[in-house]
Amino acid sequence: MGKFLLSLMLIICISANSFADTYNWTCSSTQASKKDEVFTLDLNGIDWTITHNVQKGSRYSVRDGNTPISLVFGSNNAPISTLSFVTDYFKGMIINKVSIKAKRHSKANTTVATKINGTEIGIAKEINATFQEISFENLSEEVTVENGFEILFTNTSKETKSNGGVYISSIEVEYVNASAGPATPVYEINPENPEVIIGEIIDFPEISPSNLTYSFQTDDNEVIELNTIDKTIKGLKIGEATINFTTAPIEGQYLAGSGSFKVSVLGKNPQISFENPSIYGKVNTGVVWQQVTITDPQDNPGTVTYTSSDPETVTVDATTGVIKPADVKKAGVVTITGTIAANGDYAEGTASYQIVVVDPNEKIEPGTTVFDFTTNNPYGMTTQNGGGSFETKIKSIAGENETVTLTFGGKYRSYNTSNAPYHLRLQKGATLKIAVPEGYKITKVGITGSDILGTYDPASGNVSESDNEDPDGGTFSYVWIPQNETDKVSEILYTSPSGSSAEPTQIKKINVMWDAINSDQKSAQLTFTPNVNGIYVNEIAEINVANNPNNRIITYSIPALTEDDYDIEEKDGKLHILVSKPGSYTLEARSVAGDGFRDGFAIMRLNVYRHLMVSADNVPLEKDEVNTGSKTFITINVPENAYLYYKIENSSAPAPTADEISDNENQLPGYELYEDGIEIPAKTSGTLNFYIANYGYKSPIRKIALSFETGVTDIDANTEDGVVRLFDLNGRQINGEPEKGVYIRIQNGKASKVLVK
Repeated sequence: MGKFLLSLMLIICISANSFADTYNWTCSSTQASKKDEVFTLDLNGIDWTITHNVQKGSRYSVRDGNTPISLVFGSNNAPISTLSFVTDYFKGMIINKVSIKAKRHSKANTTVATKINGTEIGIAKEINATFQEISFENLSEEVTVENGFEILFTNTSKETKSNGGVYISSIEVEYVNASAGPATPVYEINPENPEVIIGEIIDFPEISPSNLTYSFQTDDNEVIELNTIDKTIKGLKIGEATINFTTAPIEGQYLAGSGSFKVSVLGKNPQISFENPSIYGKVNTGVVWQQVTITDPQDNPGTVTYTSSDPETVTVDATTGVIKPADVKKAGVVTITGTIAANGDYAEGTASYQIVVVDPNEKIEPGTTVFDFTTNNPYGMTTQNGGGSFETKIKSIAGENETVTLTFGGKYRSYNTSNAPYHLRLQKGATLKIAVPEGYKITKVGITGSDILGTYDPASGNVSESDNEDPDGGTFSYVWIPQNETDKVSEILYTSPSGSSAEPTQIKKINVMWDAINSDQKSAQLTFTPNVNGIYVNEIAEINVANNPNNRIITYSIPALTEDDYDIEEKDGKLHILVSKPGSYTLEARSVAGDGFRDGFAIMRLNVYRHLMVSADNVPLEKDEVNTGSKTFITINVPENAYLYYKIENSSAPAPTADEISDNENQLPGYELYEDGIEIPAKTSGTLNFYIANYGYKSPIRKIALSFETGVTDIDANTEDGVVRLFDLNGRQINGEPEKGVYIRIQNGKASKVLVK
């Protein structure tokens, strides 16, 4: 047996015209102005449709007065009105008892009845003029609610011009299956659409009541795998699956029920990233742009596109991610985002990195910021008239370009009277601070107004009005100008005069002229030539130092790496660099401002390449040499997104002709594109040269010596005179400067092979 109590005791009346939190009725000490005839009311989580049928003058309210807090329905000049409470919440329930606590207006005849499935149950009962409980119980037969449950009040006024109405403080319903209705499950985990990723397993949503027996099934076995024993769901394929369930009845408690919920199967999250989260770029030089690294999926990852958060600063190639020097347009901060499209079992994924673009040669032009107080409510202030209150909400104001800010202290306000048009008024002792950011200086302040007789810190001399014209016409009432270099400050404090005879400062306009502190300094002019260099991992490379025409002290670094990952030493006018991690990095050269020069900055793209695995007839080489006594097939592992170019170089190799020179930026003259391997004819002498390249960047050229054993026996190896003699692989002594190739070197009776590059 269960009870449902529709009670108004929870309504809290705060004050006249306030809201009752629970039911959202207007609470009034007399009567409400609501006149809706049909509305929905949420009581204790159950929706009731309430209909008030009247001839005219209907209204209802919430009353507290000297009676229990009640919902009051009345009729003004309406002899007949009906009030109906209807809900389908009890559908499938057996109603045993209905109790109403109510009273009627003294001049009205009011009855109440209960209807189930449209049929009145029991006999309608009259409501008295005092609060009482009216019950409908011991019904002649137990009735199951199928189409609806209704409580009906009927009111008939004794006189047509008098008020009639009913006060209802509570309605109580007793019924079977109180806790769950018709066994309709309530979900706790996203019941409408739980989500699972392909390959992952989730538990069934929690369904209550938990003591019912549920059976589950689905026809979408290609989308999900349903385990009804462990009550788990596994995602198999992107899509949506429906799981249907039924519940067995429990006699005297729950009816049999059924329902369903849907499961969305989402794609796997691809694993993509950029190696360096933040890098520096330089105007007119470029930036070390990056491509996303895709670790999952490894096969068929899908299409990647690139976007820039601010193409006006940096533009990126949408397909390749390439950022050319011309694409770095101005100083600023930009986010580059790589997006991999949804593909197969994988959803869309993104990664991003930030580019900070600097322009060390940019000269900041002087500027002027004007503050105008001759309008109503300037800068968010509220203009006061006469003896209005002083402005306290607006503590500071920023100019249009946000380079200059004004900060107030003491008593101040925007002011306007008939004899003093709109202006900023600083009362006695009030302060006005004028400030520019770090790196800037105030060069001049012009104030237009009256009684500008306060003090300035730092103090500076007065300038006559005739010498200082306001750009908008007229003259400044006061001008602040630094007297010497030490007075070129970023902050000035004006204090309004105080004293018995002092007048408030009245300001119409403030003109602030400013400049960059380093605007008159020279550029350090640091640059790298070339801007791109390629080296091999764990191999010391020698590259150019930064061009430094002004002999500034320079420090070099690779910010994306730790100090343990690289070593830089300046030696004999060159940089000797060793990097232990392959990748693309920014080599930075910086100098500190001083001696009339600004900070200096230069960058170089440093591509650090892996040593490629080279195999001869499927056997990896341990040394950079191959015996070509017989025909040999060379294979090289080429990195993804890169190309390999090679050529065989020996004394008989012809120089490339003009027709053989490619317009491919990656391809050097005389080299050809590597595809599936390189066939080396037997007894080939010379070197195999190769390099990898992509997007115009080339690794250093690697050389593998090609030679074969000969039957040379007639070389005189007994010489011990220390003279070096070279012989070709056919045993002929070389006189003069040898050409490129492999030779036998004889000195002090010892023979060795040498490679002449």
